[in-house]
Amino acid sequence: MKKLTTTLMLALVATSTVASVSTLSVSADDLAKDSKVTAAITGGALSLTQPNDDTLAVTLTGDEQTVELDDINFNVTDARGLADDKSGWDITVASDNYDTYKKDYTLKLGTKDISADEVQVDAVTEKTVTKAEDLAASATVSATAKATSEEVANLQWTLAPTTASVSE
Repeated sequence: MKKLTTTLMLALVATSTVASVSTLSVSADDLAKDSKVTAAITGGALSLTQPNDDTLAVTLTGDEQTVELDDINFNVTDARGLADDKSGWDITVASDNYDTYKKDYTLKLGTKDISADEVQVDAVTEKTVTKAEDLAASATVSATAKATSEEVANLQWTLAPTTASVSE
């Protein structure tokens, strides 16, 4: 009789184990969960680095002379993150002391003559985050220019976003 009791106990343990396994079923919903990342992306700045200074050195000959100068270099960064059709910008240059040197020489940046009035010297109409620019610079010295030890042309650079929609 002792042997029979032991056998019954083992059968009960095995039945209990099978019942526990069947209650551990897991659905796919219990294993997969969703979450979200909410992004708040803010546009940055539209900025211009300081354009380099340039030097004009010429010996008068009595004739009008055009002298090539070093290129004017600068970078524009447009981190505004605007839609492609609104991401353009332009740069204008004016010289507030143009009247003091215009009888002796004039300046040209790219293809534009510089004067007291703002003139557009560069523009971008496509989406560009950073643009390095090298503008050719030249000076035309008048045949009647006066010799001077130093005469400075002050250039004011203005970077502005384009207001109209532009193409890619």
